[in-house]
Amino acid sequence: MGEQPSDGQVALVSGASRGIGLGIARALTRAGHRVALIARPSEALERAATELGEHALAVSADVTDPAEVTGAVAQVEEALGPVDLLVHNAGSADVVGPLWEADPDAWWDEVAVHLRGAMLLSHACLPSMLARRGGRVVLLYGNLGDRDQPWCTAYAAGKAGLLRLAGQLHAELDGTGVGVFGLHPGLVWTPMTAALARDPEKRRWLPNFARRPREDYGTSEAAEEMIVRIAAGQADPLAGLLLGAGDDLDELREQANQLRAEQRRTLRIM
Repeated sequence: MGEQPSDGQVALVSGASRGIGLGIARALTRAGHRVALIARPSEALERAATELGEHALAVSADVTDPAEVTGAVAQVEEALGPVDLLVHNAGSADVVGPLWEADPDAWWDEVAVHLRGAMLLSHACLPSMLARRGGRVVLLYGNLGDRDQPWCTAYAAGKAGLLRLAGQLHAELDGTGVGVFGLHPGLVWTPMTAALARDPEKRRWLPNFARRPREDYGTSEAAEEMIVRIAAGQADPLAGLLLGAGDDLDELREQANQLRAEQRRTLRIM
């Protein structure tokens, strides 16, 4: 992968007005990067960018809208420069309950935030990365992307789609200098998690979730640290693999070939 300086890169983080996305944006700013925070228009987005200072840019956009994504990336490039690191974190967990009782449009909209958002942002950022033969894309696939949990089909389908998108993109970009990573941020207490826990209807379908002690949840600190290390190139030999926020990168680099073979077997449809 093309060498890039660890300082002064341009990072674009979606879903960055709160929760894990804001934590990642904050960590990247502290590491010396210029960071564009993309989310739907809100006071929270503006507050987040103000908090992070002069090297942060708030960009309002719906990541499922092609025109808005194209315009947002153009705005980032004009203000900060070409995107070196794309982190797709935007997500939704509003559709809870039996699939056959769900509103079809709401169900599909939730999948779109995860998967269509990743596709559109990658579509907009990759041409510049390819022209410069360097860049990194990180897709946060999160809980339920790799395991079964009833009553969350839209969320799970979107996250599972990100798993395959990461693998497919890696295969297409092999040898171009652009690396793709799937990252599981761990079990993190976020505003989205809190909203699920407060909603009586959602708790009815997710009783185990509702009873889970607050202390079982962690913070986004491990994911933040992992993203900063990815930006610095420390995970480049692991491009294409699915990483966890708490993984030991030094150990994983020594096992990269074995891990690739194991992951192919695990994800293969028999």
